[in-house]
Amino acid sequence: MRGGGGGGVARLERSEAVVLASRDAGEADREVVLLTRAHGKVVAQVRGARRVTSRLAGSLEPLATVDVMLFRGGRRTTVTGAAHAQPFRALRSDLGRFLAANVFAEALDALVPVGDVTDGLYALAVGGLEFLASEADADLALAFVLTKLLALLGYAPTWRTCAACGRPVEGGPYGLSAALGGVVAGPCAQGGAPLSPPALGALALLAEGRPAAVRRLHLAPGVRDEVRRAVWALVGQAAGRPLRSAPVYEAVAGATRPASTVRIDP
Repeated sequence: MRGGGGGGVARLERSEAVVLASRDAGEADREVVLLTRAHGKVVAQVRGARRVTSRLAGSLEPLATVDVMLFRGGRRTTVTGAAHAQPFRALRSDLGRFLAANVFAEALDALVPVGDVTDGLYALAVGGLEFLASEADADLALAFVLTKLLALLGYAPTWRTCAACGRPVEGGPYGLSAALGGVVAGPCAQGGAPLSPPALGALALLAEGRPAAVRRLHLAPGVRDEVRRAVWALVGQAAGRPLRSAPVYEAVAGATRPASTVRIDP
């Protein structure tokens, strides 16, 4: 279910929220992007947040859940109170996980319109951060939560049937067409970026949405790169722009990725 935000009678509202982003606004304020349990995505102003005397700034760090009070007046929403509910400290103690969480938060911000109250969206945001905070393999954990986000918002990739002709994928060659939303195979493969059979198998497994299966997924470095970039291409297509945080993740976290042999367990 989706709903839109807007103006109306001024009111004070309380909700749990995930802080997706924070940016400077004016001389002393900040603007925060919140994904709330009760009201969907909200962009709100935090007055005086950049002053050293601010009581709110420390409670509105990105990649944390907060209990927030919002004053909704006309076209502007203002944060009037906030307290940490869950800071996800494990994300801040590991650079790879932290950068992966930033990619996930940016994807949420880019794909979810203001006022969107899609059922399960808040639970996915919190559960996704918990998954990224707890999994040893940040690469696959990130690909998994982004795939779930695409599916929830109606952008589910197709990996079992060709996105161009609709026929079952039974033989190669394979390609990825972000514009069409999934794999293209056989004669249609020339319309997409090349995709190896192990990468296709891994992407299909991720789309099944089973965390236990993802934990048993071990990929060679080249296949891992294909999977990650395929998911990011699909997110970028849905968002209408590439994820800005993705190159940072590539540059910093790439050096610490585990190398392993290919094994895909059902």
